[in-house]
Amino acid sequence: MKSEKENKQFDVPQGYFESFDERLMIELKFQQLFPKKSDGFTVPENYFDQVEKTIIQLNKPQGKLVNYNFKTVIGSIAAIAAVLLVLFYVVNPIDKEMEFDSLSITSLENFFEDEERLQDYFSAEELSTIENNTSIFDDQVVTDEIIYEYVDQDIIQSSLADQ
Repeated sequence: MKSEKENKQFDVPQGYFESFDERLMIELKFQQLFPKKSDGFTVPENYFDQVEKTIIQLNKPQGKLVNYNFKTVIGSIAAIAAVLLVLFYVVNPIDKEMEFDSLSITSLENFFEDEERLQDYFSAEELSTIENNTSIFDDQVVTDEIIYEYVDQDIIQSSLADQ
């Protein structure tokens, strides 16, 4: 058996120390001719003195951020528009009452001449009653004096009824 163990991994190559001086001189000349260039990753002066203050200022707590969902925003706008539209049509600032004087005579005549429409609203008996009642006024001429007499009689009768 061998007393000494051989470990060939740690062997020095042949002629290593003989040519070492030459190789070292070549490397030094090479570094003098071509100095080592910076790779662009240099730290500015006083960087580590100021970086801590800057990080603390940037990490100050901010207010809550509200995340707006597109569908929610569009839905809200549509709801507001619908409410305003309803208010515009329901709450009309101009209250205009329909008056009998505003109706034209021709529109009233056209309404009553259309027998098909009247039959939808009235029965046959009611239509004949209406025709009979209006025919009474065809023969008579109504003057202002007749109307005043009728109104005076009505006032007299109502005052007698109250007593």
